[in-house]
Amino acid sequence: MPTNIYILRHGETDWNTQFLYQGRTNIPLNETGINQALIVSKNLLAQKYRFDYIYSSPLLRAFQTAKIVSETFNYPKDIIVENDLIERNFGSFEGAQINNENIKLVIDRNIQYDDDKIEKIDDLVVRAINVTTKIVNKHKNKNILIVSHSQFIKALILKVDNSFTFDMKIKNCSLFIFKDTNSNLKYIKGNISLLT
Repeated sequence: MPTNIYILRHGETDWNTQFLYQGRTNIPLNETGINQALIVSKNLLAQKYRFDYIYSSPLLRAFQTAKIVSETFNYPKDIIVENDLIERNFGSFEGAQINNENIKLVIDRNIQYDDDKIEKIDDLVVRAINVTTKIVNKHKNKNILIVSHSQFIKALILKVDNSFTFDMKIKNCSLFIFKDTNSNLKYIKGNISLLT
């Protein structure tokens, strides 16, 4: 039996609506984000998804989303907070407007940043695969839900799918499915909307 990894992006925040880079700035869900998490949770339950373990990034927007899912599912365990599931550090870009110029700078893998706090994409990819592998190895043949962030999800897909490009847009509360069989992580499908 494979290990099934379901990665859910957190619900909407005010910074999402203002098109600002959040990174590690600890912004909570707004009312829409709370409702998104509720709708997605109910739809996951209705579609008979089952989670043996729920993991979350330490950032509030992810943990709030994970908590809503866990409550909807009457999940009997504690949510496991894993620090390495945190969003990419955008350094001086945090709080900046997301626009065409900034997007090019943020997704350019060859750029040398003056700000050494900005996490390079290659470093993010290594972190994403390492923490996911650690979680999978700990819970073989289980169904695992991870609530994380768009840049983290993109980095993980980039590692396991060479055809993927980092400029993909990821919607709030969209679901991504991976399977691990014999330590071979595969990207199955993603950007699944469960909001309708």
